[in-house]
Amino acid sequence: MMPSDLSKQQALKEASELARKFGFVSREIVWKHLSFQGRSSRFKYWQFLKKAAELQTYRAGITSNGHLMLSLEYRKSLGKGAAVSQRSSIYFEHDEYLMDFIMWIKRAGVVGEYWTEQELKMDRLLSLEILGGDPDGKLPDLVFDLMTFRGRIRVAIEIERTRKSQARYRQVQWGYYRLRKIDLLLFGVNDSGTESAISREFNRSSISGEKRSTGYFSLAAFGKSGLESELRIRDKNPTLGEFFSRICGAKWQLQSDFGRQIGDKMRIPVSKELPIVEETK
Repeated sequence: MMPSDLSKQQALKEASELARKFGFVSREIVWKHLSFQGRSSRFKYWQFLKKAAELQTYRAGITSNGHLMLSLEYRKSLGKGAAVSQRSSIYFEHDEYLMDFIMWIKRAGVVGEYWTEQELKMDRLLSLEILGGDPDGKLPDLVFDLMTFRGRIRVAIEIERTRKSQARYRQVQWGYYRLRKIDLLLFGVNDSGTESAISREFNRSSISGEKRSTGYFSLAAFGKSGLESELRIRDKNPTLGEFFSRICGAKWQLQSDFGRQIGDKMRIPVSKELPIVEETK
């Protein structure tokens, strides 16, 4: 559903879901994905959400007028364990990348369900069921089911804004090696050095023969271009939109406003040479 199609009540439902799953929702995400495109309309939508009973101004260590969280009353009404705990402000930028990503994919109508790291942390049994194994301490930042012409593909997203040690990436690689239900793993990175460090571990012989694909995209490019940004996967360089539309087939339903925002390229038939994710057995 496009921003121009969303009523205020629909925007409230989406914003409340993001706050329930991530611990907050930002004004930037609301303006980008949940409101009309005009400046005046965006402000009206934001003010509407700020006054809604389900949400309140973010207050967790700091007060931020640019972020909302679930109100105490609404959280209580959901019941114990239905919403993640309040998220620290130090994760704002990190989690906004994840919100941005899932909202772009939801626009195309191909998301079944999705789970945040915080949700999986709250419920170990759910984590084991969704991931198909114990990640040994490192849960994916985001997991979602992509509806494709061959059934569902389970995708994990990792946001790497800073480079970590090689030993840490080796641990991440080993953790993902044990997650049988993850079919596709994508890393959003800030620089080529981080990408090289990660790919060095994921290209090791221990997993190089796996059917699971691992891809990389630039966080800076994604922030500017969304699904029109480049994905580097199996020596191919499609855009994220091209890649997803190829593996989803007819289920990928881009709407006209969305196409105008990121260019007509998304509506051009995609080359059959693009890598297709093979589902993990």
